[in-house]
Amino acid sequence: MRATISAALGAIALLAANTASAQTLKVGVSALPPAQGNPYHGASGSHWWTWTAMYDAVTVVDEKGDVQPALAQSWKINSPTEWRFELRPNLKFDNGEPVDAAAVAWVINYLRKSQEGQATSASRTIDLVTGAEALSPTTVAVTTSRPDVILPSKISAIFMVAPKLWQEIGPGGYSAKPVGTGAFKVVAWQPERVQFVARTDSWRKAKVPGMETIALEERTARVQALLSNQIHFAPELSIDNVAQVEQAGHRVDMVPASGTLGIQYIVAGRDTPFKDLRVRQALNLAVDKESIVKGI
Repeated sequence: MRATISAALGAIALLAANTASAQTLKVGVSALPPAQGNPYHGASGSHWWTWTAMYDAVTVVDEKGDVQPALAQSWKINSPTEWRFELRPNLKFDNGEPVDAAAVAWVINYLRKSQEGQATSASRTIDLVTGAEALSPTTVAVTTSRPDVILPSKISAIFMVAPKLWQEIGPGGYSAKPVGTGAFKVVAWQPERVQFVARTDSWRKAKVPGMETIALEERTARVQALLSNQIHFAPELSIDNVAQVEQAGHRVDMVPASGTLGIQYIVAGRDTPFKDLRVRQALNLAVDKESIVKGI
């Protein structure tokens, strides 16, 4: 049985009123990525605020859960086990490497076919993918072991890295000196702070000249930093903070969480009625899901 009660809590983002005039957007996050610029280890939501500043995926999932274009401007099913993605032309990593179909195919094949890549959490996200091939400079074919109708959604979690540089300096070197396709590039990575500067040649234009993600582990610290104008944006807060920050003149944005809460029943080796499939089905039917959705 699974219940999506996390949507009731939501992901709350608080944006200061003076953000538009800021030269450097300061974002208070609960944690920076422990693997620094390596986007293939760990998948915590707190890391996304740092990674999405400098990285892009082939697609992106919006706040409504719909898949939208990112590095790819369109995609289609070519056969039951093959998707084709058409990339935007003339894309570049911030070190000048081309972001073409060959680069995208290399990343996917690295994650799914190399021993190193298979050990990553990113590889498990696209576990049905068997490989990728560049059919033209902008067209990449991705094959799966069986039909995967939500592959465009899954692949939104796979950030693209520069293949040549990755192979030259390895994952460790790339972690320290990451190169991406996003609106910003890293200028300094410190234990508690990452500093970015806006790229002038990115397909995704930045709205401010600079950005910083600042590690503030405690939720209370992020709220206080926002109220004292030390940061402009504070994600991952609580519904309990809404009144306080609104009274201080800040804007509150509430976004449904994408995760689900699962309740597991261990039946192996136990004398329990849940061993009977009919009991589990009855319990599932007994949950008033419609009222949960409407009320929470």
